[in-house]
Amino acid sequence: MTEVDRIAEEFSQAVKGDPWHGPSLTVALDGVTAEVAASRPHPTVHTIWEITLHLAAWEGAVTRRLETGVAELPPESDWPALLDSSENGWHQTLALLEQRHKELHDAILSFPNDRLDQQVGEVRDPPTGAGVTYYATLHGVVQHTAYHAGQIAIIRKWLG
Repeated sequence: MTEVDRIAEEFSQAVKGDPWHGPSLTVALDGVTAEVAASRPHPTVHTIWEITLHLAAWEGAVTRRLETGVAELPPESDWPALLDSSENGWHQTLALLEQRHKELHDAILSFPNDRLDQQVGEVRDPPTGAGVTYYATLHGVVQHTAYHAGQIAIIRKWLG
């Protein structure tokens, strides 16, 4: 098994597997309705819906980064706006996230192992994630997924 294969497996575990650290993102989102997803438990806390849109945006950005070598903010923004708060809008958001998972997983699997140590971008730019290796980028997106799955699980408990 190559390192790229291992990273792709870690991503799959964080998204829909049975990771050791807690619920996968899929488990954390299972059964969430549009009403719950849009609920803000505290004025300074993102909603589950906002987090889900954020994850989809960044998975798309990392997929483009693997394909183009350019590190930039997602075109829809770091925290995309919620445009349709209906149940259908929530299902569309979940479908977008699922599509972005698949695209990123495929991009990881097709990424050449011999490029993992190459740097993405010339200068370190924390907002975009530039200036780190592809290896750090890929592990970072796995960590990002696990982090936000944990946030969603906590918000769900907070909301009851």
